[in-house]
Amino acid sequence: MGQQPSLVVVEGIGSYGAGLSDRVLLAGFPVAELSTMGSADRRGVGKTDDLDAARIARSVPSVDVDRLHRPRADGSRAAMRALVVAREQMTCERTRAVNSLTALVRTVELGVDLRKSLPCSQITAIATWRTRSEDATAATCRAEAVRLAKRIRGARCGVG
Repeated sequence: MGQQPSLVVVEGIGSYGAGLSDRVLLAGFPVAELSTMGSADRRGVGKTDDLDAARIARSVPSVDVDRLHRPRADGSRAAMRALVVAREQMTCERTRAVNSLTALVRTVELGVDLRKSLPCSQITAIATWRTRSEDATAATCRAEAVRLAKRIRGARCGVG
């Protein structure tokens, strides 16, 4: 009797399961990820590795093989994934800095009229502020505003 075809189902083939997926593929086995396991399927049951493994093992036989995600074999995919994650992190960092700067100039009188969102030109102007002879609170807040504006400029100015 010949060997039956095998399929290895790995959770997270595009992230934390990528290393395992690569090794399984190198060993000559096809790899896929079940795409239908959502949080609604776990509602009231919880989430642990053991529960997930058992749930996936039970559900895979009933799933059409065409609905399984397959990893792409080319190595440039990992580089692209790293760049996408880096871009997302920079976007989040920029958004945090814009929100912090907006809150700062709205709560501390630093000479900024901020009835609307911060325009790029105002961020650029704040980034070039120089130190002044002022009380310690205003000087500290002004220095923080400059630091935040420079971070925003470094991660692109666009705030919209």
